[in-house]
Amino acid sequence: MVAFHVGDPEAMVEHARKALASNPNYVDAMNWLTIGLSNLGHYEEADAIHEQMLLADPLSVSGRASYALWLSSLGRIEEAHELADQILAQSQFMGYRIHSEISQLWEGKIAESLSWALRATVDDYSARWAFLWVGEYDEARRFGDDVWIDILEGRWDAAIRAAQENLQGNPDSKVDIEVAAEALFFAGRIDEALPLYERLFDLVPEGQPIPVWWPLPATMRLALARRKAGDEEGAQAAAQIVRQELAAGRAAGEVSFKRDLTEAMLAAFDYETDHAIAALRSAIQRGLRFLRYVDEPVFDYLRDEPRFVALRLEMDVLLAAEHDKVLQLICFNNPASEVWQPLPETCEGVDIEP
Repeated sequence: MVAFHVGDPEAMVEHARKALASNPNYVDAMNWLTIGLSNLGHYEEADAIHEQMLLADPLSVSGRASYALWLSSLGRIEEAHELADQILAQSQFMGYRIHSEISQLWEGKIAESLSWALRATVDDYSARWAFLWVGEYDEARRFGDDVWIDILEGRWDAAIRAAQENLQGNPDSKVDIEVAAEALFFAGRIDEALPLYERLFDLVPEGQPIPVWWPLPATMRLALARRKAGDEEGAQAAAQIVRQELAAGRAAGEVSFKRDLTEAMLAAFDYETDHAIAALRSAIQRGLRFLRYVDEPVFDYLRDEPRFVALRLEMDVLLAAEHDKVLQLICFNNPASEVWQPLPETCEGVDIEP
């Protein structure tokens, strides 16, 4: 777990294997092993370990939860929801949370995801991100007000100031380095973000992507920042890591909007316009509902391209529909009404849909 938090997947695998040598049926160690293997691109072995987890303890909540999300990444959504249903019998919170993550991260069903999250006796994490995706920032802040909300809302001065203050207090914190880098990058201050991305990149063994929650887009941001700084060789080196990771994921059968979005970013980086548009379209079809990702700086040269404009408008329509569903849910069909209510102003002027 320490290796995970310092971004060293090779050490994760090493220590998880040692733990399993002492106790071959230790499901938590298997779970951490799958995470380390996945981060290293060893998808086939990770899949095999997931199967072993279920054989070792078919009733393991953490094992089945991990496997449900793994199935989702392979496009096996129905099976993933079935596993979440099984988990509900033992842990309502975890069962609803897994349903919520599947709906949000692999289906793009934000209102459905929020419904699951609220039924989980209000799952702060999942509910917060559902509100963020549809732009209900005040509701999101009720589940944890942090720099990410300012970043996603485009409040750049506040985001950068808070991120830099956090980093000053925790100069070696990987999380705080990442947040400060992202705040500067999305604010357009890419030259200032570059040294922070480089610090993150230095934390992992050679040939591995940046060690954050979503490594490949972050590594593409490093590639773009290096290019803008005139370091094309370094930019290509970072992009090559992403190419290798994408190839390994495709070989393992991974399908998700996250994979497609990274494909689109890489294609745009290589000025392969047709490929970038096709991959972005596929990402939207697979559930991409977050405009900040469509506004990645690597897509800047495509802003006036008619097909890109059409995709951006499609996202607006999809998000508007999900926003309406979210308001209908929380204002009139709130499954957590006894423990949580939306802000009064959120529901002002909202009518029941016919």
